[in-house]
Amino acid sequence: MPTTDPTYGWALPESADPPNGPTQLSALAADIATTFGSVTPYALQAKSGTIGVAIASGSISSAIPQTFQSGLFTYPPVVIFGGSDRRLNFSTTGMTVNGFNLYVRNVADTEAPSGSTVYWLAIQMESTGANGTAGTADA
Repeated sequence: MPTTDPTYGWALPESADPPNGPTQLSALAADIATTFGSVTPYALQAKSGTIGVAIASGSISSAIPQTFQSGLFTYPPVVIFGGSDRRLNFSTTGMTVNGFNLYVRNVADTEAPSGSTVYWLAIQMESTGANGTAGTADA
């Protein structure tokens, strides 16, 4: 029976080990597969890395280039982020089939020290598009 992660609020299988990012992503993928059946993405890639600089309160990092495995994506994928420090938010520019620029913003009123981890998961659901279905997001 899934439990709810108290930090992030999503349902996680009992085997999940929050706040371990790779474990959470794997657990989330397994939960999605259980809920929606055998949904198999066309392509996906997961990656994690350490943010090597401190980020001052209210500031945003310079562009941090991220690359995808060569030839993996045929359409710019959807990228989902997570991190080890809840003070940090993540955004992108320049999304292509080859990669993107990652930006890290500190939304807290205290400095976020170097050494925080960022996790991302890039998904392309179908060969003709990242989302898998046409439409716009409900926001």
